[in-house]
Amino acid sequence: MNYILIDADNKETVQGFISDEDYAGFVADDSRYAVAAVDDNRLYGVGIFEARKTAEILDVIVADDKKGDLEKGIINKIVLICDQLMCDAVIMDVYDEDGALLYDEILSGEGFAHVSAATIYSFILSDLDGDPILSAVDPDDNIIPLHKAEAQMKRVFSNKLIKNSAYDRFMSEDHDPFMSVVSVENDEIIGCALVDDLKDEYGFELAYLYQKKNAGPANMIEMLASALDKVNDRYTLPDAVGYITAMNDVSDGLVRKMLPKAEIRDHINRYVRV
Repeated sequence: MNYILIDADNKETVQGFISDEDYAGFVADDSRYAVAAVDDNRLYGVGIFEARKTAEILDVIVADDKKGDLEKGIINKIVLICDQLMCDAVIMDVYDEDGALLYDEILSGEGFAHVSAATIYSFILSDLDGDPILSAVDPDDNIIPLHKAEAQMKRVFSNKLIKNSAYDRFMSEDHDPFMSVVSVENDEIIGCALVDDLKDEYGFELAYLYQKKNAGPANMIEMLASALDKVNDRYTLPDAVGYITAMNDVSDGLVRKMLPKAEIRDHINRYVRV
């Protein structure tokens, strides 16, 4: 089996094998590459990754008759390329539906360490009606929409996120700047609740929630309440679906408390190789 790097010059090689969404993102982003597993001129698998300061393996797609065989070879090739590009770290998020046990074995063998487990919850907008916690919260003037935060403040804050692999996530242009909020203290961003519009269904995703350690739980609740209030203003139908990811035990407890009707949709395990 040959593992070939695919870039902008030969991107058509993987078209049709991966989803239209993955292909569109691959074409549009200069930092996004793919590794193709090819044998006897037949394409058997593709691994898509972003090679930034922190590289991220976004997806590994393998033909049904080769599942369990090619994933290791594709990941190994991506790691070698990222090493050559001097990336500080390589991360990969593995969902339950991807085959958590398979990837745990592969990634452990390739020098990755399991660093966190997260849970994806879903709920509908009407679940927020009369919520006793959200209705009792009155965010102060330090919670502002993302679009009102100064560019310099965002740059300083984003640089602090490099160590936990969240730099690219915060700086992504996918976040809605009017529904997303940041918490500001002494002209410095100390936390954020970032909201994305869903592209394939009527709803939204609370894509990223972060605050510095000494900010306190009240600040996180205020950010969430402020973001959800803006979400309520945006969507007119009560069945708009919302997704939120609890990244640790603290945020998991918070989600369960604030959104008791939320349902578990998936689990994510994050692996990092430095």
